[in-house]
Amino acid sequence: MADSAVRLYQSTDTGAPQCDGVAGSLIAVLDACLVTGYASVNVSSIVVSSGVATVTTATGHGLSAVGTTRPCVRIEGATPAELNGDWRVTIAGSTTFTFETAVSDQTATGGITTKRAPAGWEKAYTGTNKAAYRSQDVTGTRLYLRVDDTVGMYANVSGYETMSDIDTGTGAFNGGGTGRWSKSTVANTNARAWRVFADSRCVYLFVNKGSNQDNYEVACGWFGDIISNLSADAYGCGIVANDQYDYDYVLSKLFSSYLSSQLARAYTQIGAAISFYQASSDLVGHTYGMGYNGMPYPSPVGNELIAFPVQCVQRSDALYRGDMPGLYGPAHNMRSVVDGTVITGVQVSGSSRDFMVLTLRGSGSYRVLMDMTGPWR
Repeated sequence: MADSAVRLYQSTDTGAPQCDGVAGSLIAVLDACLVTGYASVNVSSIVVSSGVATVTTATGHGLSAVGTTRPCVRIEGATPAELNGDWRVTIAGSTTFTFETAVSDQTATGGITTKRAPAGWEKAYTGTNKAAYRSQDVTGTRLYLRVDDTVGMYANVSGYETMSDIDTGTGAFNGGGTGRWSKSTVANTNARAWRVFADSRCVYLFVNKGSNQDNYEVACGWFGDIISNLSADAYGCGIVANDQYDYDYVLSKLFSSYLSSQLARAYTQIGAAISFYQASSDLVGHTYGMGYNGMPYPSPVGNELIAFPVQCVQRSDALYRGDMPGLYGPAHNMRSVVDGTVITGVQVSGSSRDFMVLTLRGSGSYRVLMDMTGPWR
């Protein structure tokens, strides 16, 4: 099966749920991206020939590549069963796409459907406008993300080591729910632009909580497993949220005291939750916010993008615990680069990746980079 670990979801996708200032809308977005997928369509045929499966849908699938990164889909209901599952596909037309397979030449049968594939999480517990999410990846920590989306303009979020129902858990991190993931500046049904980046072990959320695309005020958050420096880190799971409503561009900050960011436990694996901050090795003028200053983009030296992983550092002892998966800090002043710009051909660990530029706070302010291609780990 094709590598499909990293997922990008956007509010502009066909069939994407709406995020707004109404209670429950963030739950709908997270359900669709992490658990269920979205934009299901019926499949008219799957024909396998010479190791390539050609899928024809009954109606337009609405899929497209972003940069050179191809979309991930889930096939269900096919016989042979080996065609079912998640695939990174090549778009051949408005109703056709292809993927490589080891299945022998044949035409599949069954009531087949396809949709944008979810990231591989489960919804462990639910309540009215509440949900607790958990990774299904057994190689990870599998700690819980609790989202209380009852307010409307923002959701209260927290991590837990264990949970027994939607309102009961142990080992809370992020203050047992004092962190916020903002959705809108007003409590109404006006749709807000959003993006979600996820793999099977962590999720990033970016929401333009305002309506002015030229003066972005992007709220952001993260939950999941870091890329730990420990060989076995059962508590290397963290959460980033804002602890004040006006500081919800926190993922762009380095060394910040405004971050409501905690790991489940210290590297010793004992005790309670600990705070962490983000750092970067970019060495080019960044002392606080990413993408605000530094060398020109692209680099005058090699006409290229230079970026560095964002580090997770325990605040109490300044110990470097690991990296934030998929998140990079540019060594450039990128304030003139348009939000959503895709930079292709970025070399990471010997492979070519697509990076997306994300605007946080304001159009002339901070920028972060997300690896769209992966794998992150």
